[in-house]
Amino acid sequence: MKTINPPQNGTAVSFQIPSPSASLPFTKAGSCFALGLVLHAAILLVPIIARSAAAASDRVTINFDRDWRFHLGEVENGQATETNDSDWRKLDVPHDWSIEGENTAERTNLPMLSIVEGKWSFHRGDNADWKLPKTKLEGWETVALPAFWNDHSNYNDRNCFGWYRRTITIPQEMQGKTILLNLGRIDDCDEAFVNGKKIGSTGHMPPNYSTAWENVRLYRVYPKLLHAGENVVAVRVYNGESKGGMYDAGATTIKPEGPFDPLSPAGDGGGYLNGGIGWYRKTFDAPKEAKDRRVSIEFDGAYMDSDVWLNGKHLGKHPYGYTGFSYDLTDSLLPEGKNVLAVRLNVSQPCSRWYSGAGIFRHVRLQVLHPVHIAHWGTYITTPKIESGAAQVNVATRVRNDGKEAVEATLFTEVIGPDAKVTRASGDAAKVEIPPGGEKTIEQTVTVSQPQLWSIDSPQLYCATSQVTVAGETSDFTTTNFGIRTVEFTKDRGMFINGKHVPVNGVCNHHDLGCLGSAVHFRAIQRQLEILKGMGCNAIRTSHNPPDPALLDLCDRMGFVVMDEAFDEWKNGKTPLGYGRFFDEWSERDIVSMLHRDRNHPCIVLWSIGNEIPEQGSGRGGAMAKRLSDICHREDPTRLTTSACHMPGPADRNGFAQALGVFGINYNIAAYRQFKDKYLLIGSETSSALSTRDEYGLKVGGDGKVQIQREFEHQVTSYDIVGPQWGYIAETDLLALMHSPWVAGEFVWTGFDYIGEPTPFRWPSRSSYFGIVDLAGFPKDRYYMYRSVWRPEPLVHLLPHWNWPGLEGKEIPVWAMTNCDSVELFQDGKSLGEKKLDRDKALHVAWNVTYKTGTLKAVGKKDGKTVATDEVHTTGKSARLELHADREKFAADGDDLAFVEVRVVDEHGTVCPEAGNLVQFRVTGPATIVGVDNGDPINHEPFKADKHTVFHGRGLVVVQSSHTPGVVHLSAETVGMQEGPILQMETVAPEEKPNK
Repeated sequence: MKTINPPQNGTAVSFQIPSPSASLPFTKAGSCFALGLVLHAAILLVPIIARSAAAASDRVTINFDRDWRFHLGEVENGQATETNDSDWRKLDVPHDWSIEGENTAERTNLPMLSIVEGKWSFHRGDNADWKLPKTKLEGWETVALPAFWNDHSNYNDRNCFGWYRRTITIPQEMQGKTILLNLGRIDDCDEAFVNGKKIGSTGHMPPNYSTAWENVRLYRVYPKLLHAGENVVAVRVYNGESKGGMYDAGATTIKPEGPFDPLSPAGDGGGYLNGGIGWYRKTFDAPKEAKDRRVSIEFDGAYMDSDVWLNGKHLGKHPYGYTGFSYDLTDSLLPEGKNVLAVRLNVSQPCSRWYSGAGIFRHVRLQVLHPVHIAHWGTYITTPKIESGAAQVNVATRVRNDGKEAVEATLFTEVIGPDAKVTRASGDAAKVEIPPGGEKTIEQTVTVSQPQLWSIDSPQLYCATSQVTVAGETSDFTTTNFGIRTVEFTKDRGMFINGKHVPVNGVCNHHDLGCLGSAVHFRAIQRQLEILKGMGCNAIRTSHNPPDPALLDLCDRMGFVVMDEAFDEWKNGKTPLGYGRFFDEWSERDIVSMLHRDRNHPCIVLWSIGNEIPEQGSGRGGAMAKRLSDICHREDPTRLTTSACHMPGPADRNGFAQALGVFGINYNIAAYRQFKDKYLLIGSETSSALSTRDEYGLKVGGDGKVQIQREFEHQVTSYDIVGPQWGYIAETDLLALMHSPWVAGEFVWTGFDYIGEPTPFRWPSRSSYFGIVDLAGFPKDRYYMYRSVWRPEPLVHLLPHWNWPGLEGKEIPVWAMTNCDSVELFQDGKSLGEKKLDRDKALHVAWNVTYKTGTLKAVGKKDGKTVATDEVHTTGKSARLELHADREKFAADGDDLAFVEVRVVDEHGTVCPEAGNLVQFRVTGPATIVGVDNGDPINHEPFKADKHTVFHGRGLVVVQSSHTPGVVHLSAETVGMQEGPILQMETVAPEEKPNK
């Protein structure tokens, strides 16, 4: 077996492909599955090169993640080969520049003039001349702002225009300078003019209307537009629905805090983290194997609006950041000398309702292919017939001929089972004549005897190997993982897998990975899934975009079902610079890209064509939904489609719902019964409960009694009592699903907190409160309520903690979340009574307990026997730090991670819930610190740092391996405590990497 070195630094491994007459050499099924994961780039940490023993002519896959150069900001001729990038930052991808918070300098340095507050002239209607400085103001009203125009002018119309005008004088210290004109927040969209010249706009005016009501308007004004005396500012405003006008003065400071910019165009939805323009360049030698071969570059995702060049030649544009794409490099690749690949990304904000990230945030690989090869995402596997003794596996393989002459290609297909049993396609090997520049689809059938079915409880995976030969020599070889299973949705009992009823206990998750941002890390996704599985979660909705391939690979292996979602918006955009501007041209290409990449994954049970699409309430909505559903059925007839509908009534009336296989219902419990027996139903987005980990909001009220503050100081109580206007608390939502067995289940909003959309607050809040788990990965109290329903093990969970100085002698509400028949509560060994649980009406029991320092103990009982307990203790003073790693060994592959929790504990080792120490971390050995966090949604410390405060006694530091095995030491210290701990870990060769 021969090893070939790739053209860049790194290691290459190879495996031998036998002749078509021999059995494939996999002695363990796991070998095939691991290879499949590598080829999907989930663990593309070393190049994997597949070689034919006879001719060495099959594909070569090279990791292209390493040794890029990056520049933040526009670069003139950044694509040109001769551009000097020696002073650009050197890094590896996946990379997210937005999380680093470096793109704030311009706003920091420009003077800002805020002009909303005060008297303006206002006129209803629309006239283009009203922007001109000499416009007469006869008939205009004088109004005081900020205010909605409903309030200042009783203007209650919708789908209407209004104009504002005022004169301003530029302060002496700003004259002659470029300034930022702050026009605050405007409902819904606007165009702004100074002295008759347009300075900017936010949102989209009709006919392609989209609102931008939450965004602060900051418009750059150059000195040449300004006069020394009076200047006329005119603002054209369009209101689509609800109220309109210049309703908020906006922020009064432009000073960022850490990476967070209060005036970021991303707004609170994007977590106040800036996008902008970024350039990546990679210089490389052509692979030696490229002679007489085709060479292509594959990106799993780059956010967003990417342009790619090779040696100055434009290869193409790809707007959507969440779908993969590839380009053929062959014609522009220099066989000798240096090649320069350049990528420009344009993250114009606001482009997303949540934190998008910015950069080449997923993996990249180079493919070197024989002219006759299996097309990109060219293998499609279905299992149309499954019986107890045998399963029919259909394999459709698209084989391309990029050569100059017609060829006869032969395809050999084998299936390897979890038990390493090999089964070949029936009949002779498939032969097909392929013209130059053409492709043919070859369909083959493999009959697998005694199939081991994929399920949530037993996620058995098979592997199909596809070998193409021309004139007796191998020209391509690929592997494809798949599962054998049936999925059925019913109107009376929900979802069945392999004939067994399976409730969908699911969560929605955005793609960011907390302090790591949007940059993909296999281990970070795996950790999230492990935490969710511990709660009893068995389903993931990829909200609201196609995920990284690693998530699907992991769900296949770990036993999760997936709703794979394409879009958050169609033509009618939700954000001014979102996907709506690309929908007409790109929607079919992007959804086909998602389907072709993902359709072999057994974990996927539904294709979602969109989330809360505005068109579901319009006359054209039904036809648009049918178009996208038809595309899904054309490309994959084995699965049903859905869409997450927050307006189920209109969706039912206009044909939108009829275009779906499963009607997804968002936040409408009454709709479960309304549409019972009419549609297959699923709770596509549920609850939206709000809370902050370990925040309880206990306060003595005017009556002298302790009260629970629902929202306070930009935090939300962890008692399950707060939901937004559109949603429900967790308990209400869970009970509704328990009483609606005909609904397949639910996807809770959300599994994890995420950056951006900090409902119900704005600045200084920078991340969400929706998660069952906080941003750092620490479970909130709600986690245990879901676990009490979604897992069978007896459980009792007490809240709040028991450190309440100043509340001595006051009654504190104490809850026990449980699935037991009853719970008895003890205070310092004395029973405070036993409470029975009526599971039809509640998922917790409660007491009012007079506070004193000590211990509370809850005893859960079933049939009168103790089956579960939980305790909370009053802690002593903070005594020391502790470090707890999620693994002692991790792979020396440059990508693997160790997540380390830092705890502030008392002398007994109990976490101190009031601790907020600043902790300094230091790492030695072959690893680096790549992220820190504590789960506090208003914390503005950088995520990319080596120190961070803890939040309620807990914090997180993430350590990433280098490419060298060795011993890693992580230390932590804080002021006022004894010498901090030193944690020893080890990075090992990738082949020795443990599962956990």
